[in-house]
Amino acid sequence: MKILHIFPRANYMVTTNFTKFINEYFQNSSHSFALVGEIEGFYKDEKVKEQVMPIERSDIPAMMKKYDRIIFHSMFFLGPKVMLWLLLNKSELNKVYWVSWGGDLYQWRINYNSKFYSMIHNSLMYLIIKNIKNFVAIFPKDEEYFKQKFKTKANTIVASYVGWSYESISNKDFADEIVKQRSQTRTKTINIQVGHSANQSLQHIEVFKKLLKYKDEDVMIHVPINYGGKDYGDKVEKAAKDYFGSKAVCYRDMMCKEDYNKFLAKMDVAIFNSTRQIGLYNVYYLLFLGKRIYLNSESVVYKYFMEQDIDVSDYKLLDVLKFKQIYKMSDRDKIFNYINRTINNPEYLINAWSKAFS
Repeated sequence: MKILHIFPRANYMVTTNFTKFINEYFQNSSHSFALVGEIEGFYKDEKVKEQVMPIERSDIPAMMKKYDRIIFHSMFFLGPKVMLWLLLNKSELNKVYWVSWGGDLYQWRINYNSKFYSMIHNSLMYLIIKNIKNFVAIFPKDEEYFKQKFKTKANTIVASYVGWSYESISNKDFADEIVKQRSQTRTKTINIQVGHSANQSLQHIEVFKKLLKYKDEDVMIHVPINYGGKDYGDKVEKAAKDYFGSKAVCYRDMMCKEDYNKFLAKMDVAIFNSTRQIGLYNVYYLLFLGKRIYLNSESVVYKYFMEQDIDVSDYKLLDVLKFKQIYKMSDRDKIFNYINRTINNPEYLINAWSKAFS
């Protein structure tokens, strides 16, 4: 079977890890990879870059005809023309497995400057979702939401993306060493990460207002906004500087994976104020290192972690907590066991993704 994976030009760490995972564990299948957009400056791993075909959105219909199965890694790269073509060519749509990245599931309606274009785009997207035959949830609660919200007869699969199968962080002793080094070298400054991208659902400015009472403490506010909406990122950066001045650092350039992991390791606190599934790589990695994570209590991620008895905190607690209370380390044992049962377990991942490839 010939399988084509189509990625958006976003989150190169996820796509890089996944491509390596497929190459290692699914050598008996014929997998090809395409990126919608410019490939230069996106991939940091040259071997992965060589395997990925850069394509334009308009190339998608012709590409799909050459393959037996198509894996859409998110659907935000589909425009109205491609969506209409899919609806008129049901045999091609039936080949599609939609791997939702969160935003395309929980916030599939998009408001463009043109109300007419928004209406056309959102109507077509709704029809695609209602008619898609196969849905892949990278987070368990996404499957539940998809079934409840859209009530389709689609086949559903839960298949997490790869955790750290290609990094030494999969070794708990190494994680312990990172935490030890951090405790030995850290200054008194508390580093707080707000979000992980320029995505409006993270409600950065609301978070800044909540953190403003800690402004005079020994604190630094770190805001990664190196992908997502540029205009929104500009707005967030201006607000961060207005509220915190030199105590705020906004990151607009992409970091390589190693540098980003080092960045995460330096954080003491991270806040993800979104009600949908978002930033899973960041959340898992930070929890694994014992960082204190604050999530919106309406978030599917928060609710799921509560069910799994994983140590995360309600974002609303920041209204009442004193500064010295906000950076208590989390319980790493439970998240370690969960991660190594799921996203860091090759057997689990192979079994899950095999359902999408068979």
